[in-house]
Formats: sequence, C-alpha cells, structure tokens
Amino acid sequence: MEALEVPVLEVRYEELVRDPETQFPRIIEFLGVEWDEACAKFHESKQTVRTLSYDQVNKPLYTTSAGRHTNYEKYIETIDWPTY
Repeated sequence: MEALEVPVLEVRYEELVRDPETQFPRIIEFLGVEWDEACAKFHESKQTVRTLSYDQVNKPLYTTSAGRHTNYEKYIETIDWPTY
C-alpha cells in the first residue's frame, strides 16, 4: 500500500482531555499557526457552528468519553489495525 508522505500528528483523545494545556498548543504548533488563548476557550466563541458537533463545540472539554472504548474491546480485539 502506498501512502502520501505528509506530516501526521498523533493525538490521543485521553491525553487531549486530560492535559489540554499541553496538547492544544502542541496541535496549534504542528499546524504552523500562532497560539491564541481563544483556542483554549473554544466553547466561549459566539461564532455559529454548522456541523453535527454543534453541541460539543459549545461546551468545555469533558472526560466522560475517555475510556469508553473498553465497552467494545471484545468486538475490536481481532481487528488488524494499520500502522503508519
């Protein structure tokens, strides 16, 4: 299988919600844009969001979804996940 040689930043959801003060700037730096404190306060933006995630982007980060994959471990344990 061929893959494009483009930079990829691995972001683990559990680390993101546990330590956004480190992870947000890391993501912004990877994107090559300047850090703005508004990035950490995304949920306070008054901009209209027209996606299915509207409800999520209007709330602060929450950790209740972290680890939920364990409910499905028996179903996904045999999947041969690709590594890049």
